[in-house]
Amino acid sequence: MLLDDSYNANVGSMTAAVQVLAEMPGYRVLVVGDMAELGAESEACHIQVGEAAKAAGIDRVLSVGKQSHAISTASSVGEHFSDKTALIARLKSLIAEQQVITILVKGSRSAAMEEVVRALQENGTC
Repeated sequence: MLLDDSYNANVGSMTAAVQVLAEMPGYRVLVVGDMAELGAESEACHIQVGEAAKAAGIDRVLSVGKQSHAISTASSVGEHFSDKTALIARLKSLIAEQQVITILVKGSRSAAMEEVVRALQENGTC
């Protein structure tokens, strides 16, 4: 199952999305890009989302972007990627490994996370 919430992100919407993902069936993967316009609080906000993912029992966190590495690190189950191509390849391998998987894609508009969603949909992966 693919949940596309890629258009906007802030701490509140990210943590709410994590809670939704936690209720979904199968292996749960949170795919995140940066949250924009957070100023001096950016790192702390990204860490907060990672901690929420950890507390919710999310199985894997994949991140891409300059700031989102803090999410994957704080989650304790994260992997950070320097580009979306590598992230998409990793997602496809996770999909192939799991019988039931739920993927939630989220990030600020500037992170253009819809590219990840589109890549999965175009290849018939999700």
